[in-house]
Amino acid sequence: MDDSEAKLRTVLDAIEKNGTGLTQANLQDAKLQLEHLSKEGGVFKTRNLHGEERTIPIDPTQLEPNQSFKLILRPCQSCDPEGRPSPGDGFNSPTDCPIWIIPMRDSRNWKGDCCATVKDINESIQHAEQLWLTSQTRANLIEFFAQHVASANQIDQIVCFGLGDFSNISASDPVTDAQSLDNTCVIQHLAALKIRRLARRFQHGDPDRTIKIFAQDPDYCAFTRQLLTSGLPLGHEEDSAIEVVYNPEAFFLVNANTFVLSIYVGRFVPQVVAESTAAFGGPAGVLCGPVLKNPRENSLCPELWRLKQRCFAAMVLEEEEEGGEEVWPETGVYLNSAENVVSRL
Repeated sequence: MDDSEAKLRTVLDAIEKNGTGLTQANLQDAKLQLEHLSKEGGVFKTRNLHGEERTIPIDPTQLEPNQSFKLILRPCQSCDPEGRPSPGDGFNSPTDCPIWIIPMRDSRNWKGDCCATVKDINESIQHAEQLWLTSQTRANLIEFFAQHVASANQIDQIVCFGLGDFSNISASDPVTDAQSLDNTCVIQHLAALKIRRLARRFQHGDPDRTIKIFAQDPDYCAFTRQLLTSGLPLGHEEDSAIEVVYNPEAFFLVNANTFVLSIYVGRFVPQVVAESTAAFGGPAGVLCGPVLKNPRENSLCPELWRLKQRCFAAMVLEEEEEGGEEVWPETGVYLNSAENVVSRL
């Protein structure tokens, strides 16, 4: 056993012994504290891996403009049993605490470098839409859902993480590369809309079935939020509105009837989702980076691997395939059956 495996084993043993992981109960407690302390101030209380209480004073009057307090969620893979501070978040938060709180930019009030109007970027959005419509990725998704989604646990909502904002889209010079930054943000949102249509058609048999789409991305600018809420100006999708939520709301929305979409944000999101939903067997489905078990990489939490193992249908969307252009790097799509979810309740 190498050092990384030994470290992970220590973390997992501590979480199991002390009940300090990203469980629904722990997350709900942190959420309630966050809501109260953001208004009234006081002391945020949590526990580290070893069950020891950790506190931090919260004073809303000391926040900088456009800041608010946010929860930091650490999947087991990101925890350090020795609690060495993490300089990456700028606040040296303790890494032995799966749940912590820090002040961060409040994206509700963030304007960003926004495009001026829908008209300014309409051509680029239509161009990205055409890339998506002719892509091999889309064709593979359609085939996969047509074959398998009817047997999956019921999909009642889609929750998306980090799909990207539209502030970088160029109105004057649409690019042809489907994996460019200008196009991937649009294409990922189109994928969410398509997955909803596929669930409506092949699982529910009702094209008008209510399936909400929620999207969370700290980089959403004011223009992107407005555009998603009102609906993307697309040629093929009438119902294109997406509801924007703010960190950490999307994590609390995920339930057994959720399809999770998370492509470019690494393994952090699927790890948190897998840990926080383990009690009921995980969400109905996930589209994320491929879930591969490599004992030499300290990058895969056990609950994420168990979630993949419970899924009855899985497909890896290859980065390069014949017959059409791939629109994002290699990803995996996984569907969970109702039997697996029920057995965990």
